[in-house]
Amino acid sequence: LGSIKSSSLTINGVSSSKTILTKGTIDATSDLTFNYLKVDGMSINNKGGVAATDSIFNFADSTYKLGTVNSYNLTIIGQSALKTILNGRKITVSTLLTIKNIALNKIPISNYGNIAASNTIFDSSSSSTYGGAIYSTGTSAHIDLNNCTFSNNHAAYGGAIYMVDGILDIRNSVFTNNYATYY
Repeated sequence: LGSIKSSSLTINGVSSSKTILTKGTIDATSDLTFNYLKVDGMSINNKGGVAATDSIFNFADSTYKLGTVNSYNLTIIGQSALKTILNGRKITVSTLLTIKNIALNKIPISNYGNIAASNTIFDSSSSSTYGGAIYSTGTSAHIDLNNCTFSNNHAAYGGAIYMVDGILDIRNSVFTNNYATYY
């Protein structure tokens, strides 16, 4: 793809298995929109928001800045949880977010759908209200966490996770230094 510098950018593909963006840099000062594509090995530096529909992001070991992400069936895969670090402002899940082998640094998640996370580090996220790392609501909401680490997250209610309704499955995960002001 090369290098793209833009205030805002929309990239539409055919499907995440057929439209693949590789090797290059996207540097945006405003909003990025990815629809039906796979982003593999690109460097993304975004100061605005990212909207992703039916897309897959593969990240090599490095640090990336994503801004605010609105997810409609998004998969984010890192090379390793200790060395693939995403910095941003917030992720909002409307349908499904799948994350693997990645560290989310200061990125709280608001879930209105489903989250499947494995080998993921949730670090230093905060909320002035609910769920330092993850806030989830909805009777059909489902969060599945396997081999995840929650550390240094805080909120008024639910230091690491605050779930109003739905199903929460946690396996082989560690919670350290998370705190809530009230509970």
